[in-house]
Amino acid sequence: KTCLKRPVLPFRIAISSILSSNTLSAKAITISSKSMKHYLPSIKVYLEREIMIKFICYPKCTTCQRAKKWLDDNKIDYELRDINLDNPTLEELTEWYNKSGLPIKKFFNTSGLLYKSLDLKNKLPQMTEDEMLGLLATDGMLVKRPLLIGDDFVLVGFKEAEWTKNTK
Repeated sequence: KTCLKRPVLPFRIAISSILSSNTLSAKAITISSKSMKHYLPSIKVYLEREIMIKFICYPKCTTCQRAKKWLDDNKIDYELRDINLDNPTLEELTEWYNKSGLPIKKFFNTSGLLYKSLDLKNKLPQMTEDEMLGLLATDGMLVKRPLLIGDDFVLVGFKEAEWTKNTK
């Protein structure tokens, strides 16, 4: 799902009717109305910027559902990704881990059934960071969620104050 922020009211109306078909990207929109000419410089800048905060979640997770509702209520642009269907790769996890500044253990879903069945509580202390990242890349259900990834932040888990600070 892609949501668009509202830079100017006339533009919002024009773009929302065009995008309701879900067939065009924001970059493909051209406004030729003479009455909109004075808005075009700000619209061009808005359209050229990459939208995307990645929201990685498990749709059945109630915390992920609350986080998604929060994003929608706060009109935050995001790209939705189901962690169960599209598992993060080793390269993505390594990048996010390095960008986050968090300990690697924070990326594990410690309350998950898979984590418990693999007895990772006792195995992780003996593993290297590379081994832990490799393990996380094997199954999305091992990864703590939701994840919110922006250009300059990676947030693990849903903490409303932290999300507000990084998305506003």
